[in-house]
Amino acid sequence: MRNQEFNKRGSSWRKWDLHVHTPISIEQNYGGDQGWDKYFDDLRKLPEEVEVLGINDYLFLDGYWRVKEEWEAGNLPNIKLLLPVVELRLDKFGNSGGSLSRANYHVVFSNEVDSSIEPQFLNNLESTGYQIGDYEWDKSPTRDAVEELGREIKNRVPDGVLPPNGSDLKVGHDNLNITLKSIKTALSKSDFKGKALTAVGLVEWKDIRWEGSGAEKKSLIDKCDFVFTASPDIESYNRSKQYLIDNQVNPRLIHASDAHNNLDSTESNKLGHTYTWIKCDPTFEGLKQSIIEFDTRIRISENKPVAPVNQIEKVSFDFPPETELKSKSATDTFCFRGSHKFYFSPYFTAIIGGRGSGKSTLLNLIAEKIKPGKSNYFKQKELIPDSVNIQECVDIDGVTTPEKVEFLEQNEIEKFAVDYKSFTEAIYQRIFKLDDESKLAEIEFEAHELQDTYTTHRNNLKRKSDLIEQKKKIESQLSTQKSIVESFTDEEYVKLNDDLKELTTLKQSLESSKKRFNIFNDKIKEALASVTEIEKEPDDYNEFDLVFTEYLEGVQSSKDSAESNELLAKGEAKIDGLIEKIAEKKLAIEKFLGSKGHTLENLKDISGANERIASLESELREVSQSLARLERFTLNEPYKRDLVGTFNVNINQVLEPINEKLNVQNDQVKPIKIEFNFDESHFVNEANKFIIEKIKEFSEGKIREDHIASRLEGVNLKEIANKDDLLRVIADDGTVTSTAMKDYFNNSLNFEMLRGFIEYELLRLKKYGRFNIYYDERPLENNSFGQRCTATLVILLLLGNTPIIIDEPEAHLDSKLIAEYLVDLIKEKKLERQIIFATHNANFVVNGDADLIHCLRIDDVSKVTHSEDITIEDVGSRSSLLALEGGKEAFQRREDRYGLRI
Repeated sequence: MRNQEFNKRGSSWRKWDLHVHTPISIEQNYGGDQGWDKYFDDLRKLPEEVEVLGINDYLFLDGYWRVKEEWEAGNLPNIKLLLPVVELRLDKFGNSGGSLSRANYHVVFSNEVDSSIEPQFLNNLESTGYQIGDYEWDKSPTRDAVEELGREIKNRVPDGVLPPNGSDLKVGHDNLNITLKSIKTALSKSDFKGKALTAVGLVEWKDIRWEGSGAEKKSLIDKCDFVFTASPDIESYNRSKQYLIDNQVNPRLIHASDAHNNLDSTESNKLGHTYTWIKCDPTFEGLKQSIIEFDTRIRISENKPVAPVNQIEKVSFDFPPETELKSKSATDTFCFRGSHKFYFSPYFTAIIGGRGSGKSTLLNLIAEKIKPGKSNYFKQKELIPDSVNIQECVDIDGVTTPEKVEFLEQNEIEKFAVDYKSFTEAIYQRIFKLDDESKLAEIEFEAHELQDTYTTHRNNLKRKSDLIEQKKKIESQLSTQKSIVESFTDEEYVKLNDDLKELTTLKQSLESSKKRFNIFNDKIKEALASVTEIEKEPDDYNEFDLVFTEYLEGVQSSKDSAESNELLAKGEAKIDGLIEKIAEKKLAIEKFLGSKGHTLENLKDISGANERIASLESELREVSQSLARLERFTLNEPYKRDLVGTFNVNINQVLEPINEKLNVQNDQVKPIKIEFNFDESHFVNEANKFIIEKIKEFSEGKIREDHIASRLEGVNLKEIANKDDLLRVIADDGTVTSTAMKDYFNNSLNFEMLRGFIEYELLRLKKYGRFNIYYDERPLENNSFGQRCTATLVILLLLGNTPIIIDEPEAHLDSKLIAEYLVDLIKEKKLERQIIFATHNANFVVNGDADLIHCLRIDDVSKVTHSEDITIEDVGSRSSLLALEGGKEAFQRREDRYGLRI
């Protein structure tokens, strides 16, 4: 179990300074023994992010023990770990700068073996020896022995030569050369196995000439675990890093202060001057694992590395103790009944455990909380009793929104591998986020605006077509009614009929105006009712508030004034008067016609015809006016096709850098490529469906769909510019189908509606856009199922920056593929997006370098899931990782990757 003082969210970024001298170091500017109080005070004042120190007083540990004593007394609460460091001068000389220098060799020991360093390491070191005249020095470099050497060097200086400056200890140390062979022999002792890391100082190493000593120079640095630099700034560090890369030697360069000065010093080699951030628990093992995963665990920067923006931080469960899980075959104790909390790393969290330990249940609870009703797991199983509600019992804390979390349940990767529509939609969402200049969003916005314009145009065309048909019907009915009336030519009847027509027309005009007023007034009432009051005191109104208030009061006043206007009452009285007069006039006509011997049925026809004529003429005027208005709302500009091509070009430009990453040069994965194209067959099917529907409607369902479809085969509807072009490509074979199609499209309005549909559909960029995936230069669907799953998982991981949760991603994947490719992809992507896996595969966990691992197990008695939260560097719990299938081999491969045995 990890130390609970460590971050609950797993391996975390901290600043480490692995090269700090103390007031009793051989070389220092703290003031010697008199400087301890200020030194400790400075350590307490270090920036809060500095949590680990490596205490380095060259050959001796006295300073380390003094600092450790203060730390163990609780007087350095800001420091989480102290490591003992020994710095040695090797018998490897450089003089590229004109003066002789010796390579500095550092050994960083685990705090767990600090008591063994002096007896098992320092006392077993060997020097190259020293001889002056008859004096020969060849001893282990203890403090007394080194002082003796310094004293003898001073005493044996030739006459006329000034003795070296400094204490006996300093002079002896400055002339002491330790053999690399003795260092390696001492470190090979069992006490130090896996408990020591070696580093060479960059500056002195660079002084060794390549000419004549190149092989030795390269061997020295490459066989170290890392390289130390105390560069004054990050720019200098970057130049040094590039130097190592250019010379093809060990590039694992760590910055440290090499502090010889207090915190307030103006020198760069002072306390707190470190740029090294390491993402691990503050333990020696954490440092070891970070050296192995140097590129992703170690950063050199002033500020803390930025974590993925969108992330789930913590999930809490609080289910009633009686909760059970019911499936079709059984009802079991719910493994997460009661209270549970799970933290998640911002980077990569792995959930492991045996079958039935709750891994899938945990992830599906998160998925169901985020997107209710989407989890197939809880469609097949249900929590009982019915009162148990996942939305109430699951709580998620984080800095993301539900729609940004992507969850792939078991076997869903396989679904994407065979369902291009789902896969295309998943890619679409990611591609838009990668478009830094938002060109795709701008094009899509313009397309939506044009679609709105085209929709209005299509609606106008439909309305126009309907109005023309309506006008024809009204004119036909009007003609019929007029013919009935015109059959009576008696002058008295004609006058009575004209009077009735005039009265009816006047009444309908008044009623139409009344209706228009009431509709408008009702809308004003609705608008006023929907207005939100200004929640301010009038004295606090700004300019917009003042204008708004005046405007609102004006509208309210106008409405009130209109509703109380006496003209409305006069209008109502007119309508009532006209109704009476119309009734009187109808009665007069009936009496007249009755006097002429007409039957009751004839009387109703003639009387109704007069009234119907007035009504039809009023309808005809309204329809004609509507048609005239529609003529003014034609499409002012030609259809715009270039957006489709521009969209395709831009989306493929966004894909270029992605395809570069997917062009994998790996024995286990072949190159993957994504192309975006217009799905022509989908478009043709939709256009044909539109035409078939219209022709069937036109022919009142008398023509078969397949006959219509056969006439459209090979017709490129996108290239049809006018109705004549379309009529020419429809077979002129005299069949019922062809004749109906020609009759329908001979109507210009019908053709324009088809063209409006085509142009509108062409702007549905996402509907007809298709991402074609190629694996090893073959369409994805032409590859094996395993290869399809591989390409799918790679693309889903590579694209996007939002949290991705996958339940058992290893299904259908080759273990070698995971170990030799996917783990590197995960390590790269986890710095940009939060990744959460439930897995049985040790390589995902160990070589994917999981930052937090939840080890789930079911209690044999309570049947409740318990979790042990560990990290890779948590040696005490490593047995859980070794128990995974291939666990031991995964750790072996982890070390083999860089040829390290640390």
